[in-house]
Amino acid sequence: MLKNYFTIAWRNVQRNKGYTLMNIAGLAFGLAAFIAALVYVNYETGFDKWDKQLSRTYRVDMKETWGEETTNSAWTPFPLAAQLVANCPEVRAATRISDKGQQLVTVGDKALYIERVMAADSSFLTVMPYKLKYGSMVSALKQPGDAIITGTTSMRLFGTENSVGKTMVLNNGKTYTVAGVCEGKAQSHLDFDICVSFSSLTGTNWSANVYFTYALLRPGTSVDALSKKTKSLIVNSLATYSYGMMSAGNPKVTEPGKQPEQWIKANLGHSVDQVTFEPVADVHLFSKAKIYRDAAGNHPLFNTKAGNSTPVIFFGIAAVLVLVLACINYINLSIARAGKRAKESGIRKVMGAGRRQLIGQFLAEAFVQSFMAMLIGILLAKWIIAILNSAFGMHLSFFDNGSAMANWMFAGQLLLLVLAVTLLSGAYPAFILSSFQAARVLKGEITKSVKGKLLRNGLVILQFSISACFIIGMAVVYLQLHYINSTDPGFTTEQVMVLKPYSGRLIDPGMPDNRIDLLKTQMMQIPGVKSVAMTDFYPGTPSNVTGADASFNNRKGQVTFDFVHFDYFKTLNIKFVSGRDFSPVYASDTVNSAIINQTTARYMGYRDPIGQQVELIGVKYNIIGVVKDNHVAGYNSLIVPEVYGIAVQKHMFGGYKSILVKVNGREASATTRAVEKYWKSIEPGYPLRYTWLDQDFAKLLDKYERFGKITILLSAVSIVIALMGIFALSAFAAAQRTKEIGIRKVFGASAAGITAMLSMDFLKLIILALVVAFPVSYLASRKWLQEFAYQVQLSWLVFAAAGVVILVIALITVSIQAIKAAVVNPVKSLRTE
Repeated sequence: MLKNYFTIAWRNVQRNKGYTLMNIAGLAFGLAAFIAALVYVNYETGFDKWDKQLSRTYRVDMKETWGEETTNSAWTPFPLAAQLVANCPEVRAATRISDKGQQLVTVGDKALYIERVMAADSSFLTVMPYKLKYGSMVSALKQPGDAIITGTTSMRLFGTENSVGKTMVLNNGKTYTVAGVCEGKAQSHLDFDICVSFSSLTGTNWSANVYFTYALLRPGTSVDALSKKTKSLIVNSLATYSYGMMSAGNPKVTEPGKQPEQWIKANLGHSVDQVTFEPVADVHLFSKAKIYRDAAGNHPLFNTKAGNSTPVIFFGIAAVLVLVLACINYINLSIARAGKRAKESGIRKVMGAGRRQLIGQFLAEAFVQSFMAMLIGILLAKWIIAILNSAFGMHLSFFDNGSAMANWMFAGQLLLLVLAVTLLSGAYPAFILSSFQAARVLKGEITKSVKGKLLRNGLVILQFSISACFIIGMAVVYLQLHYINSTDPGFTTEQVMVLKPYSGRLIDPGMPDNRIDLLKTQMMQIPGVKSVAMTDFYPGTPSNVTGADASFNNRKGQVTFDFVHFDYFKTLNIKFVSGRDFSPVYASDTVNSAIINQTTARYMGYRDPIGQQVELIGVKYNIIGVVKDNHVAGYNSLIVPEVYGIAVQKHMFGGYKSILVKVNGREASATTRAVEKYWKSIEPGYPLRYTWLDQDFAKLLDKYERFGKITILLSAVSIVIALMGIFALSAFAAAQRTKEIGIRKVFGASAAGITAMLSMDFLKLIILALVVAFPVSYLASRKWLQEFAYQVQLSWLVFAAAGVVILVIALITVSIQAIKAAVVNPVKSLRTE
């Protein structure tokens, strides 16, 4: 029976090539978009799920209150991991992890900066089950000088994948021996390149929360009960440790006794409110805890690949909508052939076919076409993914080399997708057409039924509502990006190098061996260098000191306090509204002079702030200049009151972090090479790290540029699919009214009049679709624009223009069929009936 179903289905495919091609093309476009989104969603939701053991692996988070501020962080005390194993039988193993960030790694004469370096206990591989391709799982990280690395890092450093036993030097200091090379690249939020041994470190300090703690729990463990037990362990240990430290210098300090929580609050000024065990699988996308570098980690410039659930949800919903459009398109094409297929069903029933047989036949046809569309969709999806990987620096792939379980799951998803599309798109011909009585069907009453008309109209409205939402969304994204790109940010980023010295002492004011003046003098002598400035921040990076308490004009408030050096404003071409720039001519400029922005002047309530004072961090600064407001933090946040000063105190908030070098654009390449050569004499053992300021600042908009391009793609796919559907339905409508058109022409109706008549019905449906789409797209657009502090105003012209575009495209499509029907000889039309 099944063989017969598929044989007849294949014959129908060959017999109706035009409709079959449109069916398969529509489904293929929708499936391609859905599969590409599915690969992306699978990737983002697949972190830390590559081993069954990870379902029992947790990260410990702590919620604490300091004064009036409550924090929920992943930082925990150093001894916690060992004490969990010793005091909690529910914990099979635990490990501490410390994030070392970027490190200079030297192998022989080769020196490379490796981005992701961390340290962990010897139990790390027990808790996080990374597989080693080379080396021993038992002995790796057991010795203080051990390290495990990824295969990619091994190739970069040693030129071979098996580097076990080879040595490397971190930061021109300690030597580590490679004890293991990881098998593949496990998809984890840790995402390390090198993990060095922590095994030689011990300590009892419970007051410094500077480590991550991960725990592997035994099966059947109550996480809630363990969380409460761990909180009690931390509170008691912290109170005991702190009492020991405080009582050594002050015998009057009372013991914690049986109320350690109250003792901590009274003596340390904070409280441990809650301890939670967070599944590692939730950390990437849905982590409730913040970590120390979250502000930077979520900042586009630092590219730590922090998860973001918003685009995952958006693209998941968008992909489903596109797939629904494709299925609606299939149903519309089935409706266009309803008369012919209904008669076929009627004849089959007369010949003895039952309803189950008819349903099976129609579903078999839907499956054959869905399967063919799936094959084409997979090829298109691979092409889309290749484009996404190339354009956006992503690493998406159909199959995961490191997880067979993920690969089987993806194959199962594709199979379920084919079945779902088959049922969704084949439901109308299978269950509706097979339900009518043979006599009515053979009389042609099915094509004139009210139920059929309502279904057709409803599908057209739904299709064009979705397409209109995509097109309006695309227009809003484009207008917002155009608004940002056309707005003067208040500074110039072109041809500015950002140098990152390895040693902070070089540009740390107040340090006796700092070389700020020497560096600036010598670099200004390099041909092509126009200006040089030291700074602790620059456009596109978070400010170093935000929310600093300030006193001014008999009032108090909070400002952002940034440290810059001479020529900072000149290098970035930031304009002065009044006053002057910092100058080495005035000795007080390096001690107690400040420059503010226009927002600070308004915030302080000064009409003329020059000569006024602002007190910050115990120093009274004289205001010598006011600069024009600028969007150094991008357009997502409001311009804040900002005060600039020249740091002179030793280690003042870490000193300067970067050197900005403005170069002549025509000589940029030669100047860059000269700067690199010069830097070898400054830090001989450390290659120069530098970026270009315009590229760094552009990263603030990267995710929105991606969002815009993908929205354009989805809009194009949705409108093409919708047009295919309305093209088929217009042909169906014209075929239904063949006799009416012939009679109208006999009585003198013009081709233009008949075309207008046939087009009007669809015009009404599209207008109704726009009425539905406008409020939905308006609310969605407003929600998206809320991410920006500075945003384009939503005008009715945006919606009107989108509506006109949709109407014109749709009417052209409908008119093709309408004109084709209108020019047919009426004698032929009437004879056909």
